[in-house]
Amino acid sequence: MRAFRVLMILPPDVHAPEIQRHHRFPPQGPAIVAASVAPEGFSMRVADLELSVYERPLDTPLTELDWAERVDAMLHDRGSPTLEALADELIDRLGSVDEIPDAYAFSLDRHTQANVAALLARRLKQRTGRPVIIGGAGASACRALFQRTGATGVDVITNASTPEEIRAAFRPLRDLPLGHVAAPVEAGGLLRLGRREAQDSAWPMPDYGIYDLELYRRDPIAAEAHRFNRYDGSLGRGLILPYSFTYECQFSCAFCQTDGRQSHKDVTLVAREMATLAERHGVSEFVMFDAQINLVAGAFARALLDAKVSLRWSNSYRVRPTSPEELDVMRESGCVALTVGVESTADAVLKKMVKGHQQRHADDLMRWCSEREIMTRVNLLPCFPGETRADLEVTRDWVERHADVIDDLAPSSFYLTAESPIGRNPERYGIALRGERRLDGEYRFRKQFDSLAYDEIGGLTWEDREPLLRQAERMMMDAWFRGAPDRAAVRGLRPDVMLAMRARYSTRDAAYEALTSWAATESRPAPAGAVGAARPRVVFPRPCDAVLGGRFERVIDDADESLRRFMGPRPAGLMLLLGSGDYLIVRGTLDRDDATQLPSRLSIRDIVARRMADTRRRRLYGRLAPGAVLDVNATTLTSRADESPWEEPIAYGDDFIVLEFDAR
Repeated sequence: MRAFRVLMILPPDVHAPEIQRHHRFPPQGPAIVAASVAPEGFSMRVADLELSVYERPLDTPLTELDWAERVDAMLHDRGSPTLEALADELIDRLGSVDEIPDAYAFSLDRHTQANVAALLARRLKQRTGRPVIIGGAGASACRALFQRTGATGVDVITNASTPEEIRAAFRPLRDLPLGHVAAPVEAGGLLRLGRREAQDSAWPMPDYGIYDLELYRRDPIAAEAHRFNRYDGSLGRGLILPYSFTYECQFSCAFCQTDGRQSHKDVTLVAREMATLAERHGVSEFVMFDAQINLVAGAFARALLDAKVSLRWSNSYRVRPTSPEELDVMRESGCVALTVGVESTADAVLKKMVKGHQQRHADDLMRWCSEREIMTRVNLLPCFPGETRADLEVTRDWVERHADVIDDLAPSSFYLTAESPIGRNPERYGIALRGERRLDGEYRFRKQFDSLAYDEIGGLTWEDREPLLRQAERMMMDAWFRGAPDRAAVRGLRPDVMLAMRARYSTRDAAYEALTSWAATESRPAPAGAVGAARPRVVFPRPCDAVLGGRFERVIDDADESLRRFMGPRPAGLMLLLGSGDYLIVRGTLDRDDATQLPSRLSIRDIVARRMADTRRRRLYGRLAPGAVLDVNATTLTSRADESPWEEPIAYGDDFIVLEFDAR
């Protein structure tokens, strides 16, 4: 059978936080696809444009894809020069024109990659005529885009997820004529999200040879230079591989999309595969993304021990079922971190969620993990339908009490999907569906694109509930910081940081001692002391990308004394700063109304409009060159709003920060 060469493209994510790219792993999905289709003569290599954008920023910002009208026009051949330039710039990064493959495949992790995937797929079809297939968890959003616009340029869009479905989706590519253009077909099966019913033995070992793995070999502490500006480089560069061996989840939590049918690879085979991958690619750490491994954790750990494989690993874990003895064998086999779905510690809410545990069980698990030096990332799900303020405060207080044993906290307010038990039977859970929810800000990345709005029967309307979502998340984060103030500077350890630190340090305390010694000092020398003891405070987005936030904080920290003089006798200010360097500074900090709206990017426009219309406030517009010091004396003051770069249309992207500061 003739080899059929496929270029797998991982498109950049318009709304991905910058921090995601600092800590990017080679994704497992494409490696599974490559291994699944290899027996039928398909050979694959990967072009990771998400990583490329991190390494070399684009000339045309990805935020141009936020304009749906432009994307629609491009898909209907009513070309947009800006988007054409963006597409061509990305295509130029795919490799030499002399290496055109037989077909292009796109792997989408999230719905926020749909626009750029559609743009690139169509452009590649126009330039090369080669077949194009789109798949992955975000394929449904891309399919919806092509259906809505009636566009062509993609041959196959599929949700195929099992090895046989994947092969069935790829087979038609061999027979498509060069230049074939038609509406995309659905191949390989369109299963409801989350159902993968292949035989466990059918799942191949992921083929990471499709990647240039040196691009992913990095020092995770050096990747956060702003947080750890005294880091000595002692950890060095390393590679961490993702790996999963269970499929679906045996449990049926009310908010989730699986349906209680879990299967897994034979754990002896899993141990062999991990040993093979470790030897082949020179790795000792694996970050694992199973839904939960409670039912096989002990057997898996013993299989690693029996195979005498010396590895470190992290994975997901339920609060129950578990035991101290099981955690003992997990630790002995190399477990250094667990992501735990606590969700809530109000027992009434946990019962509604069908979580299968109570607060006392979460207390036990956190204590047991701490005693065994297993680091933890705790997931929370505030604002579940029917949750009261008192329920929320129970969880807040629990977080504060356990802050010293929580190494990362991930509060993510409840979002409703049609495929979840609560979405399929809303009346049972006391809600009435309202239709599709409108996502804004970072929620476009963090939440599912087809999330639903709802009213609580006899309780909060959606208009009442929605403003509370981000407030609840912030409440949990604030409690976490209050609970362990001595570790505030190093809070929020990502999986690769946990693995890298525990490769060097045998205990959590030793790891934190090192991290604290590397952490950024509270005060840095600044010309003329423009900012007093109070550091600039990032108020949007929250949580903020550390490197980006630090860069923008330093703009204020290092500002010339002229800033304080400009601000006047009450030198408190608000700064809105784009990655381009465009900035707006106004005197006075956030109003009460502003503070409640700030989490929405769209509300930023309202805040800015009010600031520009308020003639009582001093305003300063300008653009900072890279590395420049903010010197008001050298800046032209603009008093007319129509001369400001902040007028519509302005695309607020992820490189957008709001600071409050006190230039005392």
